[in-house]
Amino acid sequence: MNTTRVASLFLLFALVIQCTVPVQADWLEVPDGRRVSGQDSIEVINLLDGTLKFALWAAGRDDLACRVRGVAKKQGPGVYLYEEASSQCVLRIFAQADRLVAEDQGDNCRTLYCPQTASIGVRSFVLGKPMPLTGQINEGW
Repeated sequence: MNTTRVASLFLLFALVIQCTVPVQADWLEVPDGRRVSGQDSIEVINLLDGTLKFALWAAGRDDLACRVRGVAKKQGPGVYLYEEASSQCVLRIFAQADRLVAEDQGDNCRTLYCPQTASIGVRSFVLGKPMPLTGQINEGW
């Protein structure tokens, strides 16, 4: 096999890997606005101090839903963590190339914010064009 052919196969392999493995977009910030996926929704507002104010509604079975609101601290470009001081709840909110993702790390937030059998798990929202914010993000603040 000649070196040109080996180099071509290597580049093709690298391209296939890059297209199939979800890569976090470090260059992407989390844009303000509301996003909806099915019955789930997330609203986010970037605050001047670099934190992210958010409200997450995660629908579950039997009309049960998890509802989390708070302010997440920036961990890196496009990555925020909300940690509940009195528990092991850690909610990670991060941007990917075309998505905004909320992830309950360790599934510990569900005990605080979800009724019975509902859970947050990993929720994904297409970034696209954001919808207008609702009062949900500001209720009780």
